[in-house]
Amino acid sequence: MEFHTLQAPTLNLLPLEAGLPHNSNFTESDRSAQNILNVFISLVHSFPTTEIFDSLLTSLSNHCRVLWTKDQETTAGFEKVKRKTLVLDMDETLIHSRLQEDVDSPAPFKINVPFENTDCIYYVYDRPHVCEFLATVAQWYDLVIFTASISDYADPIIDWLEREVKAKYPSSNPVIKSRYYRQHCTYYNGIFTKDLTQIECDLRDVALLDNSEFSFLINPENAIPIRSWTNDDENDLALHDLFAFLNALSHVEDVRSVLRSRSTSSGY
Repeated sequence: MEFHTLQAPTLNLLPLEAGLPHNSNFTESDRSAQNILNVFISLVHSFPTTEIFDSLLTSLSNHCRVLWTKDQETTAGFEKVKRKTLVLDMDETLIHSRLQEDVDSPAPFKINVPFENTDCIYYVYDRPHVCEFLATVAQWYDLVIFTASISDYADPIIDWLEREVKAKYPSSNPVIKSRYYRQHCTYYNGIFTKDLTQIECDLRDVALLDNSEFSFLINPENAIPIRSWTNDDENDLALHDLFAFLNALSHVEDVRSVLRSRSTSSGY
């Protein structure tokens, strides 16, 4: 089975200054991974999710691919660290659903969720590169879906994603290790937020990828934000652009040593 391999584009880039302060607690793995991570951290959440932010993220991603390729010999020699858990939000992060099908964009999947004696048909669209993303990142992390939706709605969608991934990237191993739903969320000031200690008690080894800032309220130092996707951009690269970042993050001893700089600068 072949997975996506990041190739370094031909770029003429000036050296970037490190975006993280010196920290004597960083391991050698942390320091090497910083070469890739620091360029993301300094700008994540510094700009609104507009065309300006998207353009900056694309440029940073291209630069990170170069750094990631240069660091292959270094990362290959890393001392093994505990396999980490990557928690994934579902709606507007991996998929988008709506009650009316877009006539110009037929939905690849639909589900019937009974509600108050009425059948609710949801038309489900998969975010660009989601299958490639799940298949690739599952090599580095244990993947968990944590959604604020009910299981009657979420399970058919997760099952569908699992089938789609295995159809494109055959494997006998499950892609999604476990699932958490609305009943596992913490209700706080009228909103549903997510407590990662339900999934992994050691917060050094878990990160949450989510489009909602409210999901990060309890564990802001474990947050990886992603812009919302509502089937509004068929060329969306947000998942694709995370490959180098997530590969590097899987090597660090404590994900918070990297992600806390973003949470501090963004005010979470």
